[in-house]
Amino acid sequence: KSFGPLLNEETARIFNHTTNHKYGRLYISKDFNIMLDTGSDISLKDSNYLSMGTLDQLYFSLRISIANLIAGHEEALPLFLDDTFVQYDEERVRRVLEFICQEALKRQIFIFTCHDRIIHYLREQWEDQDSFQNLIINLH
Repeated sequence: KSFGPLLNEETARIFNHTTNHKYGRLYISKDFNIMLDTGSDISLKDSNYLSMGTLDQLYFSLRISIANLIAGHEEALPLFLDDTFVQYDEERVRRVLEFICQEALKRQIFIFTCHDRIIHYLREQWEDQDSFQNLIINLH
């Protein structure tokens, strides 16, 4: 009862950031079915109506939220991301990597990818940030 509302709130926070606030509230059931506000009417829609790229953003947000809630405020768990952004278009990649760059200031993040665009974007971000010592990238 106490975990569900926190999971909904944290997932919505991350998802709204990575989608540039395109969606409103969301609800995650006990069996992890996800319903969300698409802004088209007052009812919640099943996440199966989302595109594959948006659905990947939603699941990314859910996984990060679970890790954050399990660790609590005392400890930030390291993140291991292995070609997580395969179905992301350019805008999605930029939004999620902005989030990851913010997270890298608080925790260690390992990114494994075969996409040069990920490396290119993160190098742009490094110019704007003082320290990314927690971000480790492996191009494979």
